[in-house]
Amino acid sequence: MYVLTAAFVCGFVAVPAARHPLQLRCSPVQALRPGSIKEATLQQGKRPYGEESRRYRRTIYRHEDWLRHRSETRLLRNLQGTFTSGVVRSLLSEVIAVTLVALLVIVWNAALFGYDSLGTTTTQPGLFGEEVPAFLRAQLPVSIFTLSSPALGLLLVFRTNTSYQRWLEARQAWGRIVSHCRNIMRQATLWIEEDEAEDVADPDVARRSLEELRLCVWAFPRSLWAHLSDPAKEPRFAQEVRERFPSDASAALLLGSSHRPLRALSLLSGAMDRLPIDEKKKVEMDKSCILLGDACETCERIFANPVPLVYTRHTARFLSAWLLLLPLGLWEGFGSSWNHLALLPAATVVSIFLFGIEELAVQLEEPFSILPLEALCEEVAVAADAMLEGRASARASLVEAGRRATPPARRGGAGPAMLLHAEDAGATLLAAALSATQQQERYFFAGGLCASLSHALATPIDVVKTKQQTRPEFRELSLLDGLRRVAQADGPAALLTGVAPTVVGYGLEGACKFGVYEALKPASAPLLASLGLGADQSAAAGPVAAAVVAGGLASLVLAPAEATRIRMVSEPSYASLGLLGAASRLYEAEGAAGLLQGVPATCAKQLPYTATKQVTFDALVDAAA
Repeated sequence: MYVLTAAFVCGFVAVPAARHPLQLRCSPVQALRPGSIKEATLQQGKRPYGEESRRYRRTIYRHEDWLRHRSETRLLRNLQGTFTSGVVRSLLSEVIAVTLVALLVIVWNAALFGYDSLGTTTTQPGLFGEEVPAFLRAQLPVSIFTLSSPALGLLLVFRTNTSYQRWLEARQAWGRIVSHCRNIMRQATLWIEEDEAEDVADPDVARRSLEELRLCVWAFPRSLWAHLSDPAKEPRFAQEVRERFPSDASAALLLGSSHRPLRALSLLSGAMDRLPIDEKKKVEMDKSCILLGDACETCERIFANPVPLVYTRHTARFLSAWLLLLPLGLWEGFGSSWNHLALLPAATVVSIFLFGIEELAVQLEEPFSILPLEALCEEVAVAADAMLEGRASARASLVEAGRRATPPARRGGAGPAMLLHAEDAGATLLAAALSATQQQERYFFAGGLCASLSHALATPIDVVKTKQQTRPEFRELSLLDGLRRVAQADGPAALLTGVAPTVVGYGLEGACKFGVYEALKPASAPLLASLGLGADQSAAAGPVAAAVVAGGLASLVLAPAEATRIRMVSEPSYASLGLLGAASRLYEAEGAAGLLQGVPATCAKQLPYTATKQVTFDALVDAAA
């Protein structure tokens, strides 16, 4: 703890961020992500933090970044950067306040009630002797913090969750902006009619219309970025608009507007209206403009309305008071350390991480200054340029080239269904089933676990039911009378007769019923389609077919266990043999037919039940979603 305190002091005060000792272990050849805090640290000679660091948190990951993010050394690397973190450095005043309170508690109590001399085991009296009243001791019951910590935790969780939801909603809104800007440009380059431009005096009207549309597609996200950004970026935005727009007058239409995103959206609508495109297609394109307006409103709402201030302030007050008073509650707990000195690093570390949670919420609450909006705007511009440059190839037909390059599909079988080659269909189904099985193994485990537990709990009911079916003296008894009769005659343990085959049998049955169904469901519809069934019919019948197969396999594995259970309950000579002994004896006496004689009856019940249940469950889940 003492070393941690020293590292804290060094990390905050003594050591410049760019030359922190923990950073010397980083590889000098490691590639730096452009725009990252590390790159800014190397360029500026110091590590930016606080408000200055927000523009370096606009992270866009590359493949190498994800590899580093998942590396096995990530935990150690994150611990090494604790005291150089921008979040931690921004908490300097709050953490120092808590540390000073802890120091004051130690000094106050030592001065009034005595302290341990260095190098001796004797306790020196306080400045006022031993007659100091106990109520002057700087100490609080730790139970106060134990009782209040759940409330504080809930406040912090709600605070961080709300801030993250704001960040997520902002990122989704900008994702829609990028997507719909691309859609507008894609539709325009594909639908524009060259022949409609031939009757116009200017034969280049189609090209000029697309150029205008490309400019407006760039202007909307860029205007929204400037609308949500620091006013200090205004000169750069104005310069970009003047460079891209064909004249100062046209640039003034956008720059002189009181609400530039709406003006840019209006210019985009006008450019779309002037395209030589059929009116119905213009209506389809205008739907994207409507969604762009919705995304703009979402961003403005997030930017203009913070988390309710009463909530934010109350959480900050609660957290500050809790941490400032915490040293009084921890003082007695550190009595084993020399003069309670371990209280200092403990209070410091706790305050760093709890204040850090609240700081994360504050950082995420306004997401636009940490989202990579400039990079998203550049993506829109690059996509628009690429679509306009590749317009000719996009309009060309690929059917003839595909026919020349692709040999005709092999067909086999008989009849008008035109079946695919049987080997291809079988290999496709097997590969899809194996892949789905590997991805959905949790359904096997969950289905088996739930089925085995639920049926094991019902074992006493199964015992009474089986005795009512096999022994005349039980047929007229109710369930409660039957349970009482079995317990009185054979003891309470007799109510659990056959629990082992129940757990094993229904465990395997549940694993097959749910696991096999989920594994076959993705492959069933394509297989039925390959057999000549229509797309809609295949989509509807595929889950039913998968459920029937899963129910059949479940019935096959359940029947031997159920036959063993029934024999253990109905014949006392089998009850003492256990699962394996009873099954072996039944096989020796009646052969495989004795174990599988219940398969037809089980299938008659399980197949329609499983198909109806699985398909209904899926339909209800889809409807709820």
